[in-house]
Amino acid sequence: GDRDLPSRAKEDEGDTSAPSKNALKKANRETEKAERAAKRQELERAQKEQAEANDTSQHLYGSIQSASDRRPVQRFTELAELYDAKEDQEVTVDARIHNARVQSAKLAFLVLREEAHTIQAVIAEGGINQISRQMVKWCGGIHAESIVRATGLVKQPKEPVTSTSISNFELHIESIYLVSEAAQMLPVQVKDCMRAPPMNDDDSKDEPEMDSQ
Repeated sequence: GDRDLPSRAKEDEGDTSAPSKNALKKANRETEKAERAAKRQELERAQKEQAEANDTSQHLYGSIQSASDRRPVQRFTELAELYDAKEDQEVTVDARIHNARVQSAKLAFLVLREEAHTIQAVIAEGGINQISRQMVKWCGGIHAESIVRATGLVKQPKEPVTSTSISNFELHIESIYLVSEAAQMLPVQVKDCMRAPPMNDDDSKDEPEMDSQ
């Protein structure tokens, strides 16, 4: 009778110090869950790298000399004709890059210029032509004053584009090739030359001389 009491107490103590079967199962489940999450992340990373390697639209952009499989151009359109363009009309233009900017990994904007006429061009990931993020990034990095050959669909923007002379339409790019690349930075860009000069020649006297330092 009484002699059994201490041994039972020791058994109870042993049960509390060792993890229960449920606790072990839970720990194993957590470990498996973490391992599955790590494998999933690795798979997603590998898929992303594979997608970047398989550029779905590499034939739709780049140097015009290297674009051997581009479609022949039936007719070139002048920017001056696009004031009276039709919605979803497909056009090909040769124009200069007035400026270029990447909005996001999926979206870039260009302003194309021919003489005094300018129009906004949009490059968006996906669509019928499966435009890739690489193409979006490349378009956003084209140097100002470079000459490009761009084919796209004329679309009405949600709101008029106030920064271009053609405000009621924009061009949604399907393909774009570099005809002539400009240097990265021009000392004076055309958009700066279009600003009105100062009225008074004496203004220059008030400017600090850079050579004096």
